[in-house]
Amino acid sequence: MRVQLRRRPRNRDGAIAVLVALLAVVLFTLSAFVADLGVAYTSKRQLQTAADAGALAAAKRLAGNPDRART
Repeated sequence: MRVQLRRRPRNRDGAIAVLVALLAVVLFTLSAFVADLGVAYTSKRQLQTAADAGALAAAKRLAGNPDRART
């Protein structure tokens, strides 16, 4: 019969702090990418809307109906 020795529990307090710090860096990096992509998407949509409005105004003007182009 073998006698089991009690193992002393390891101190893991510092490991949790390191994991939290690493995960915080990853989380902040991902949130920065998400915010940047959101701004890029919004800018693209605004530019497309302006281009569409300009094309519509030019088409109305070239169609020979200048009164509708001013509205």
